[in-house]
Amino acid sequence: MSPAALFVFLLVSALQMLDRVLDLARKRGSFSDDQLKLRMEITQLLKEASALSTPSTFAQAAKLKRLAAAKEKDMAKLQELNIKGKQSLYDQYGRVLLITKVLIYGVLIMWFWSTPVTTVPQHLLQPFVMAFIGLVLFYPKDKYAFSRRIICFKKLFPLFCKLLHAFDKLLK
Repeated sequence: MSPAALFVFLLVSALQMLDRVLDLARKRGSFSDDQLKLRMEITQLLKEASALSTPSTFAQAAKLKRLAAAKEKDMAKLQELNIKGKQSLYDQYGRVLLITKVLIYGVLIMWFWSTPVTTVPQHLLQPFVMAFIGLVLFYPKDKYAFSRRIICFKKLFPLFCKLLHAFDKLLK
């Protein structure tokens, strides 16, 4: 394997990993210290309210539940503001990453335009070529379409010219 193929593979893999990490961070999000503190207070208030389950402490339990609901509303507002700020940040990072990917892919295409990055041995492609030939050649709609397919195959696969001529003679 050539060093160029390894370089291209590692570069493209790194760009794809950055894209995945950015998507994962966008979906997962993170909590600030204020949000964690509010979450702890809410759970503590709800625990205290559930502990006060007797009829004589019902009013105090209801008061704690209302206080927990108010704190949950505050937390929802904090999360909404946090999400809006981070969403715009992730959108900016996404745009920068997209522009970077387009530029790097363009440079790679120009760099390797006339030289192959790597080659695949013919014995690995043989089953796929035969399947492709079978799909294209054995389902002609008319005689002219078949002739055009043969001309196209002659240009693409010169190794199979004899095979194509044999099929053409069989169909005539």
